[in-house]
Amino acid sequence: MQHSTVNTLALRAYQEEAQQAMQHHWQATGAGSLLVMATGTGKTFTALHRAASIIQKGGRVLWLAHRAELIHQPVRTWTTVAGLATGTVGTCMASTKELARDLVVASTQTLGRGLVDGTFQLLARYLAHGLPSLVVLDEAHHYADDGDGQFAGLVAAIQTAAPRARWLGLTATPERLDGRSIGRLWGGCAAFSYDYVSAIRDGMLVPPVVEVDQIQLPAEAAEAYELAQQEEDWREAAALLIREGVVAHTVAAMERHRGRRRGLVFCSTVVQARDTAAGLAAEGWQPAVVSANTPRAVRERHLADFQAGTLDVLVNCNVLTEGTDLPCVDLIVAARPFSSKVLWVQAVGRGLRLYPQKESCLVLDLVGASLEHDLAHAAALLERQETAQQDERQGTSGGSLTNWERIRTQARARWVKLQGHIWVCDLGRHGAAWLVETSQGWHLYHSRRPDRLLESPRAMHHGPADVGHAMSLGNDLYRQAGVIAQNGAAWREKPPTDGQRRYLERHRLTAATRGEASDMLSLRSARAAVWGWHGARDAFQVQPGKCLA
Repeated sequence: MQHSTVNTLALRAYQEEAQQAMQHHWQATGAGSLLVMATGTGKTFTALHRAASIIQKGGRVLWLAHRAELIHQPVRTWTTVAGLATGTVGTCMASTKELARDLVVASTQTLGRGLVDGTFQLLARYLAHGLPSLVVLDEAHHYADDGDGQFAGLVAAIQTAAPRARWLGLTATPERLDGRSIGRLWGGCAAFSYDYVSAIRDGMLVPPVVEVDQIQLPAEAAEAYELAQQEEDWREAAALLIREGVVAHTVAAMERHRGRRRGLVFCSTVVQARDTAAGLAAEGWQPAVVSANTPRAVRERHLADFQAGTLDVLVNCNVLTEGTDLPCVDLIVAARPFSSKVLWVQAVGRGLRLYPQKESCLVLDLVGASLEHDLAHAAALLERQETAQQDERQGTSGGSLTNWERIRTQARARWVKLQGHIWVCDLGRHGAAWLVETSQGWHLYHSRRPDRLLESPRAMHHGPADVGHAMSLGNDLYRQAGVIAQNGAAWREKPPTDGQRRYLERHRLTAATRGEASDMLSLRSARAAVWGWHGARDAFQVQPGKCLA
């Protein structure tokens, strides 16, 4: 039996807030609690504290993860760092089946065996030792509401077998690459959010220093690169980058910033990664290539050598974004397209962990990704509708922008001032976002619109220090909603639509342009909502991480 050591480490203030928020969310909604916390701010440690309290009361905890690194990390923390409980810990992956332990950290793929015939033999063996009181989903954004396969099937089987178990989700990026919602299991909103901007501001992460050294492509090549939308298109874009000299460009850019930095280089293909490593080696770097094809033992050796300083660069393809704990990294090189903000945040986050004598992380952006994405991430779980996504892809939702411009243009919301301390932004069918000035700073809220009326607001982020940060989070909420109407879009200068005119005439209002009419309609809807909320001013003073019923 494997026991943890006694070496208790105190929770930080925001981790204490997370504990309180998840408890409130469980009690108020009956749904699972989702913790959205930046990489390096202690998601695992926070969740293990909750697991320890449950085990100390005689309960069991099942922790699910989809990668080996994510399985080893909580076990290592439990046994060597946290010292949180005297309970036993074990794993369920590959040939290891330690299913009787108090805390079982299991591979989703391994525990989910038997999905096809519905037997779930390994799950049944686990349950035979006692039902879990808490189920933790690491990297919870992988578990979509409308998902299929092992992930969704395993979650459903556990819910059926242990209906009283509480669920806890962990993620740094509460959004999926495919745009599908993850909100059903979590009651539609995160229980607690602590994003990268907040963590950097509080000194919990080092700040990124971004230098854009974008490779210059010929006009025709640049157009082809911009038009890349789907994953298969990025393969062609990657081949184009190689033909245009991205490998030499990467080596030259890294040589200018060599110093004593240790870095991760993100490439599109294994060929690009190998060529880049060869180019760096020729200049005296000590690189290694890591990809999905790298045997596990070799990958672990490369990671160990990098941590020890024997290697100073890991050139990777489609790995080292999740579950990679390398605090010594202080150089991130983006040598591949990042169409997804999720991937960009995950990549940059690899270099922001605290480390002795580390003051910042240099981000060499060779493809312009930082011009499209930032690190502010609102923890909203907006429902998605496939028909709306299809309309957007086909360009039938209005406006004159091309498809790639819709996808690649960074969204900035149109904020309309409601009164002295409240601003509102219309999110279409997803409701409205609110910026509210309080004694603790600017706060961000979200109101859903399940019918035609706005629901009471719920907190999306607690206590941004300034309006710029709050608006950045609001812009992210706007982007997640898939709203195409940009702040400065050309449609705003066109005459009002027939529907707008009828609405304005009915309410004895006038507007010269479509944009002015849109703002008026947003204000009327927002005022009506505020009047409909009893004690509206108090409604915007909810405690951090809590959702209004």
